[in-house]
Amino acid sequence: MAKKIISLVLACLMLSLTLLGCKTTEENEEPATEVFISAEEIANYTLIRPENADSDSVSAATKLLVELKQRFGNKITLSTDYAKTEADIPTDTKEILIGGTNRAESIGVRYLDYEIAYRNNRVVINGGNAKMLDDAVTYFITNCVSDEGITVPVEYATTNVYPMENLTANGELLKNFSVKEIQGSVDDTLRAFLGERVGIYSKSRTGNEIILKTDSKYGITEIDIYMDGNNLIIANSSHIGDASLAVEYFMEQLKSVNSDSVTLVGNISMIIDGYKAATSAEVAALRAQTDAKIESIRNTPNMTIPAEATVYYVSNNGNDRANGLTPETAWATLEKVNYSGLPSGSYVCFERGGIWRGTIKAQTGVTYTAYGTGDKPALYGSLENGADPTKWKKAKGTENIWYYEGSQEWADVGTLVFNEGEAGCAIKAIREWRNDGNIYNWTTGHIFDNTYKDLNTDLHFYHDRESISSPKYLYLYSEENPGNRFESIEFNVGKSLIGVDSDVNGVTIDNLCIKYTGAHGVGAGTVKGLTVQNCEFGWIGGSNQGIIQERNFETRFGNAVEIYGGCEDYTVQNNYIYQVYDSGITHQWSNVTQAEKDSGEKRVFNHTNVSYLHNVLDYCGFPIEYFVSVVPEGNESTMTNLLMEGNHMWYSGYGFSEQRPPADRTWGASIKGHAGEPSNRANGYVIKDNIFAYRKDRFVSIISSLTNPDGSDSMPTLINNIFVEEYGVKFGRIKQADEGTEYREDVMYDFNVLAYIEE
Repeated sequence: MAKKIISLVLACLMLSLTLLGCKTTEENEEPATEVFISAEEIANYTLIRPENADSDSVSAATKLLVELKQRFGNKITLSTDYAKTEADIPTDTKEILIGGTNRAESIGVRYLDYEIAYRNNRVVINGGNAKMLDDAVTYFITNCVSDEGITVPVEYATTNVYPMENLTANGELLKNFSVKEIQGSVDDTLRAFLGERVGIYSKSRTGNEIILKTDSKYGITEIDIYMDGNNLIIANSSHIGDASLAVEYFMEQLKSVNSDSVTLVGNISMIIDGYKAATSAEVAALRAQTDAKIESIRNTPNMTIPAEATVYYVSNNGNDRANGLTPETAWATLEKVNYSGLPSGSYVCFERGGIWRGTIKAQTGVTYTAYGTGDKPALYGSLENGADPTKWKKAKGTENIWYYEGSQEWADVGTLVFNEGEAGCAIKAIREWRNDGNIYNWTTGHIFDNTYKDLNTDLHFYHDRESISSPKYLYLYSEENPGNRFESIEFNVGKSLIGVDSDVNGVTIDNLCIKYTGAHGVGAGTVKGLTVQNCEFGWIGGSNQGIIQERNFETRFGNAVEIYGGCEDYTVQNNYIYQVYDSGITHQWSNVTQAEKDSGEKRVFNHTNVSYLHNVLDYCGFPIEYFVSVVPEGNESTMTNLLMEGNHMWYSGYGFSEQRPPADRTWGASIKGHAGEPSNRANGYVIKDNIFAYRKDRFVSIISSLTNPDGSDSMPTLINNIFVEEYGVKFGRIKQADEGTEYREDVMYDFNVLAYIEE
């Protein structure tokens, strides 16, 4: 399905004056008269700026105020032009007007011009935009202000040549229109575009305005451009959120005008390739495809094992003293698996229907899979089912706070999952250190100095893992004994369930159910040939990672499948992954320590032949996340042949991951390519045939600040993807930044895609 991305890219609209043919020519002749205001008289004047001035205009006014105070003391004050009604605007006060005030003397100047004048006892300093206003203030300070006082020209101005200044719409000169401030950045985009070409005034001299409107009467692809009395209306559907679609069309038409008149188009319908306004039933049918895929993943058959392979069997009914080589002589425990030297090329088969609580330490060349019939064999990080009322005790001096005695030696618990997720999960108390010296519970905003006694909300919990004393209890606020309230309570203990150490290569994880861990489901270092397939991952993450990046609150983590380091031939396919605090699937590396940066060591971690195929990812903070940060400068780390194909990604950033603090960066993008320092060099990057449906932040956030050695960019090719959301959502960011520049959110561009929209 081809997609035409309709975008507003402000950087492209701000063409240089050279390209537009604009040349600044100042009127250097002496003004006919001058007005001198002595140092003593200045005390009678007040600096006035607009009440609704933007930050740049406020800065210009402040710059002049500082200069005048330095020369003349604190005689000068700065105020705004606020007035309840037009009748309340003073007419006989002595003022220095900075910017487009509501005083009649601030008549407005053209976009690339500025003026300095004296009118009716008022000094006028004005510019057509924030930069020109700052230039005017600078000129005024340099040429008009002295220790003796202020010498003000009656009229002084810069003028520019505008290539389309005679352009008319329905006989009205467009330069006499002003853009009415309604829609923020969209207004600014249009104002800059017309300002540089037509030379519109900062304040309309004729009463004509350009007004941007949205209205539900328009279809999602309709725009309307017409005159309403003296005003030019540019409008489109309110479902888009602003008038950006119509503004973009209007600007594109003006770029091709070759006469002094523009014909207003009236109501037309835009053509957006690949756009489909779907009904609720069609979206439900799409979800039905995903649900069928989940059912298929949950019922994937046992893999075919070569007849000559060495196979070890593990059963809840087994015995570690047996040889493990047949189902009848199966081993019983994970400890036996981990501490047995398994030959490369061997298979460890867990019996379906069984549950093992603990971790697996993967060995080179070994496949971990299933045998028998029934549900996938389950690996739980939770060391026991906590739905036992005898293990919950009421905390001393409290009414509804209970502690669990089984948690003394556990690593940090990320959450508690009730009734296998059907009753949701507990909400973790996250500590926040504020400037007032107190510790707060970030989740509720209450002071948390007394730890568990400050829990005051149902199913909120605190794990006292750092207590010097023992035991280290887990505390849960509940209106009744949790063991009576729920049929099952599983604890996301902070450990990776399957660990694949660096240089442990050729590992395959197949047909397992991996749940209830506060860290990672599969956590790997730098490896080759890691395959994770046909597995179910649920309720992953939430444990505390620590306080990082100069934050004042505890940071949590936890991914379903992670590479941290480099990788080659890394495949994650046909898995069902849901309720993950952080990332569903990820490959990542960052030289994070200052010592590494200071040493200048070039640590290359390439990611080669990475495939994420046909997975279902529901309710993950980021279904797919990656970052390959390259510090120091000159590191050659690269992602090569990165394929994301056939994945179904629903409700990104919702569910368990909604517990993330907003200050913990944005979350909820379906594909998140983090960028900070020079990062994410990629080639052969393809995103194909995926379903993106509903997300908390944006569909994609794909950033790279490094190009490839051949000069090509590091951006992906998008082919036949389906995007499902409400009307007018932000699609996301796909941005190749300049080489070596540091990523910043506000230098990226946003654009809307109307690809597959719910009714």
